[in-house]
Amino acid sequence: MLNRPHNPLASPFGAGSSEEGSWRTDQNPRVRLGMLYVAMTVPLLLVLTRIVWLQTLVRERYVAEFEKTYIEFEDISSPDGRILAADGRVLAYDEERFQLLVHYRWLEEPPNADWLRKQAYARLTPRERRDEFLVSAAEAEVLQRREELWRTIAELTRRAPEEIAASRARIQQRVERIAALVNARHEEAVRERERPPARPTTESNGWERLWERVERAVTTPPVREAREPILIREQLDDHPVIDDIPFEVVAEIEAHPERYPGLRVASTTRRIYPQGPLASHVVGHRTRLSDDDFQEPAENDPLDYRPLDRKGVTGIERSYDRHLHGLRGRRKIVRNRMGEIVSSEIVREPRVGQDLVLTLDLDLQQRAERLLDDALSNAPSEEKSPDETAAESGPPEIPVGGCIVILDVRTGKVLACANAPRHDLRLLTDFDAEQWQALLDDPRRPFFPRATQMTIPPGSTFKAVTAAAMLESGRIDPDEPFFCQGYLNQPERYRCYIYRHFGVGHGDVTLRDALAQSCNVYFFQGANRIGGDEIARWAARFGFGAPTGIDLPGER
Repeated sequence: MLNRPHNPLASPFGAGSSEEGSWRTDQNPRVRLGMLYVAMTVPLLLVLTRIVWLQTLVRERYVAEFEKTYIEFEDISSPDGRILAADGRVLAYDEERFQLLVHYRWLEEPPNADWLRKQAYARLTPRERRDEFLVSAAEAEVLQRREELWRTIAELTRRAPEEIAASRARIQQRVERIAALVNARHEEAVRERERPPARPTTESNGWERLWERVERAVTTPPVREAREPILIREQLDDHPVIDDIPFEVVAEIEAHPERYPGLRVASTTRRIYPQGPLASHVVGHRTRLSDDDFQEPAENDPLDYRPLDRKGVTGIERSYDRHLHGLRGRRKIVRNRMGEIVSSEIVREPRVGQDLVLTLDLDLQQRAERLLDDALSNAPSEEKSPDETAAESGPPEIPVGGCIVILDVRTGKVLACANAPRHDLRLLTDFDAEQWQALLDDPRRPFFPRATQMTIPPGSTFKAVTAAAMLESGRIDPDEPFFCQGYLNQPERYRCYIYRHFGVGHGDVTLRDALAQSCNVYFFQGANRIGGDEIARWAARFGFGAPTGIDLPGER
């Protein structure tokens, strides 16, 4: 091997290479450095420009997504009107009650990690949020505040902590069950979308199968192993935890909302019937509409019914529902993306329903109901004389039910409308399963309003109509006597009361005597003489067989 001197300026490729270009590049290294600098600076400038653009021009667009709020409207309950008797005593009224509502994240156990972290961030500055120790301390402070909140609620409402914990658990179980169903349906829908389309099974060689794999890998979206669960509305809403809280608690929470985060008070109403069973068929009752019973109101209906509103079902409550029903108010609530209330405003004040004054005389009503109760229990009535009680022979017949209606003949006012048996209206608000079932099983049908819906013969009151028909027909002389042997043709049929109990008749009786002694035989004979058409015509003129027009529903 020959050693030759090395020329550093010589071309490494031999004598035929271009030494001039290589010499110029080596003489100007700044050209290569400049090109490298441009290659590194241009991408950095592009990134910097992008950052400046994001932070200045479109920053508000992204920040607005985090600061976005949504508006919802909440109904404010309004009391329904009262029902009063003629003397001013109250038969029905609405009692305002208050519910304690708590945001779901404040009652959830264990607390949601994302919610807890956001609550901690709200207590820290942006610089402090970078310190994990400060963030953990803020989270512990939020948890401690939450525990103190529930202890304070138990003390204010005088409820056992176990009772409150059980209410929280029921709410959480219901919300988690809804969330699980929603997410299961969502997962099924996603899997259905991501399932590859079925391909025809045909014979293909190795290259075709390879190409199909490549095509499927390129065109089919990847299947995510873990998906973000769907956030349902119930997880961002307030839930009633305690019903019927005292007004002092309401005042405390409303006056110091900063002490009770996540808490809110909602008002509801409850129908009260202070007289219980007194005139229960006349007063009637109201009940809440379920989602199945609810029907959209007419377009121009001012009442604006909603599901769970109360509506009159029977009695005066139903006939005058449009007057008694109050108009609910409306509250505008602004919430942030976490469901927390930012602001609230009442946009429509609630309007109380109109009061209704009945013509009932409660003292007279009570006396009539007491008479009916005595008759149904087979007890001697205080209105019966000893002679009348002693005159009855044989075991008395206990009636199934009855009614008494007392009218003012000058004005037509209903002074008393008693039904027996009756039901206690307070059972409809303070539900008792045993008493309710006993009423349903009672064969006497205590819910049936006999005064307005019992279609039965009018009895001896019809004798006045028959007497008018006989006099107006001119075929009967009121002073002409008819002989009463106690029965018309057969001793077992068409008898008088006196014959059933004493086995004798009234003898010769005129129209005046027949009315005074309620002689059935006299009117049987008179009706046969003038004919049934004449009696039917006068019965129609007196209003028999036609509705009276009483303002109670379902008259027959």
